Amino acid sequence: MRHKWYTWKPSRRKRLAHTRWVTLRLFWRWQLARRTWHGWADLTTADMTTFVEAQLARGLKVATVTSYLSCIYQLLRYLQDRGQMAQLPERPAIARPDPLPRHLTPQEVVALETYIQQQQGEADAAGWLVIALYYLLAHAGLRISEALDLQVQDLDLTARRVRVREGKGQRDRVVFLTATAAAALRRYLATAPHAAEDLALSWRQQPLSYVQACRRLQCLGQATGVKKLSAHRLRHTYATLLLNNGMTIESLRQLMGHENLNTTLVYARLADSTVEKQYETAMERVTNNQVNSV
Repeated sequence: MRHKWYTWKPSRRKRLAHTRWVTLRLFWRWQLARRTWHGWADLTTADMTTFVEAQLARGLKVATVTSYLSCIYQLLRYLQDRGQMAQLPERPAIARPDPLPRHLTPQEVVALETYIQQQQGEADAAGWLVIALYYLLAHAGLRISEALDLQVQDLDLTARRVRVREGKGQRDRVVFLTATAAAALRRYLATAPHAAEDLALSWRQQPLSYVQACRRLQCLGQATGVKKLSAHRLRHTYATLLLNNGMTIESLRQLMGHENLNTTLVYARLADSTVEKQYETAMERVTNNQVNSV
């Protein structure tokens, strides 16, 4: 934990450390209940495989078990680098399902946008915080961690741009805002004074936490009838809408902050409207050519 602590962004250190601590405690308690151990070097591939099978058998999702393995093997590689393990046990392969990202339906988008617009006429400071959070996620496509790390100086509301510092993979990028989002963020900042170096999203002069942000999104979903509203779903919807309206995969990759184009290509499978339009255009040409040839 000490080794990793300073490689994490300050705003995420406590949460990441807690997650890893819980995972490693779960792993070792389970292993110690099975047999006697002398140390990390006693771990075998069979131990790892049995652990994975047991977690899946008790109903954990594949993604959860995969995250457990990533945490454990990150530590094992660290120990190997320090000479405390000669050889790592083989990492068990888990057949992961290939679900499409869960974007919002057009009806859900309309419900959210309508509600947010209506709230702006009578919103208090708490309401404006939710509105600002929504627009950063839904209109700029930010990850929730990126939104929570934004400083006021990262918001260029005149040019309608947002600078994301050290996003996933420690990469900086620039994303853009709609005129509606920029106006809303300007009104939000007016509800509470912020210095340039302050975090943009704060509540009662304290940084907005990950848990607080998720709770506010859940309440927003309940108010609009959108089930399981989350930052991920808003980001997925952002990507899908841009593709459906003609944005190229490469441009979307840059906006989303994806290192690998294959990650962005997942959204291409969701762009039903784009596929439908291209199909209709292509078939119209084929049909016209056949008629002309006759």
